[in-house]
Amino acid sequence: MLSEVSALVKNAPLDMRFDKSGGKKVSDYLNELSEREIERILRVYGQERFSKRIAKNIVKFRENSPIVNTFDLVNIINRSVLVNDKK
Repeated sequence: MLSEVSALVKNAPLDMRFDKSGGKKVSDYLNELSEREIERILRVYGQERFSKRIAKNIVKFRENSPIVNTFDLVNIINRSVLVNDKK
């Protein structure tokens, strides 16, 4: 689950493509999709119980600056999930 993403310790671009020559990076999707679509993807494919909070905070974060790396995403997720809820 994304709420357990704090295991990501290396700061790197949000790019999970196998073929780097085409397609969009994860950061592109996070910066372009609607809050509703991000929430649906997190809930359906990631089975993330905090999908609504995370999606809301992704949209809030990108109002000020684009999401470009793993640290951006980790910070958003950490702010979205209460410490006591991380189990």
